[in-house]
Amino acid sequence: MKQKNILLSLCLFFSLTSYHQPVHSVDWQLVNPTQWSTKTIIAATVGTYLVGKTAYNATYKWLQKPVADAQKLPVFYHDNYNIRMFGIEKLPIHPFDSTKYEGAHALIKNQLNLSDNHFRAPASEVSKQDLLKVHTEKYLTGLNSRVVAGITGIPLLSLLPNFLIQRNILSPMRLATQGTIDAAEYALNNKTAAINLGGGYHHAKRTYGEGFCVYSDMPLAITKLREKIPTLKVLYIDLDAHRGNGFASYYVGDNNIFILDCYNENNYPFKIKPDENAIDNSLTSYHIYCSDKCRTNAANRYIKREKCDQCRSKYLTSLETALDKLPGREKFNRQPDLIVYNAGTDPYEGDALGRMNLTKAGIIQRDEMVFRFAQKQNIPLVMTTSGGYSKESAQIIGESIVNLYNNHLIRNLENKHSK
Repeated sequence: MKQKNILLSLCLFFSLTSYHQPVHSVDWQLVNPTQWSTKTIIAATVGTYLVGKTAYNATYKWLQKPVADAQKLPVFYHDNYNIRMFGIEKLPIHPFDSTKYEGAHALIKNQLNLSDNHFRAPASEVSKQDLLKVHTEKYLTGLNSRVVAGITGIPLLSLLPNFLIQRNILSPMRLATQGTIDAAEYALNNKTAAINLGGGYHHAKRTYGEGFCVYSDMPLAITKLREKIPTLKVLYIDLDAHRGNGFASYYVGDNNIFILDCYNENNYPFKIKPDENAIDNSLTSYHIYCSDKCRTNAANRYIKREKCDQCRSKYLTSLETALDKLPGREKFNRQPDLIVYNAGTDPYEGDALGRMNLTKAGIIQRDEMVFRFAQKQNIPLVMTTSGGYSKESAQIIGESIVNLYNNHLIRNLENKHSK
């Protein structure tokens, strides 16, 4: 791909900066720069930039020292997780930061003094064959510009050609979906904690997507693991500000899936469908509710907004209590084989869509609580980053993972085995 970009850029540069000679002529010369038109200058500048950027990136990666597999972090990231659309993603048409993944990656790398080679990455996008294990053929083939515009809540996307939607939006999501699969397999195989810096599409369902979630990455990861371990028991912890209705729809009546979900009950999704609600009657779920009125469970009391500090404390206390009680619940007659942790940062107080009023420190503490629980119970864990609709989302993700690393809650295989 890089070679292709270089070739195309060179062709663009030389073709736009040459004399317009007859087709049979081979006596081409570069135009005097003072005679270039504005369009030519812009095209030449863009072409030169693309060549320079591609060459720089290639040289930068070539100069980096190789890292042994055992020294790599259990953190999965690929630069193509980031969704870019010619700058449209920076317009104030949706608060989701579609390039937060690179921001979190850069922060982790800089604060821990690591190189790109210390991170793991999916080798390719998830295959359609795998996607058909959790989605219908009709749904997958119908993912066009209009449908994706509806799923993401960005009407402008319906005006774009389908090939751009496939390349710039769906391709990154398929790559991140494979990242969740790889991270889950890594965590289970090595009996450790692993993180995918993307994924967490907990609103996606078998026949349709919603809430910026196209592919059901976490159910697919579980499905693939169950192909090898049919009795795989999973504890799903969802601390995104929005209810994981899509994930829940896959596991109605599944006694080997236990759900702990904390969300703002007065927030999206506002209407819960029967197939999503049935799981509450199957005794495999436990919910902690919060709302923009600062409501916290389990006492089912409302707390006024001026007491949000108390609400934050109760949120973390309720979560800690829920985690402490999990091992004693009837459904835990056999310890889970894996924890799937959906760690959205939208409960943050500055988040436009979460409205749960947690501070940055509170979210970092929340993640640490979940990882400590997994470590104490000796249960492998895979984490996805899910939602986050503030400018601080990337920083919160990055600082939380640095905190997990500094507290030895994530470690490479070399350090894990030497413990």
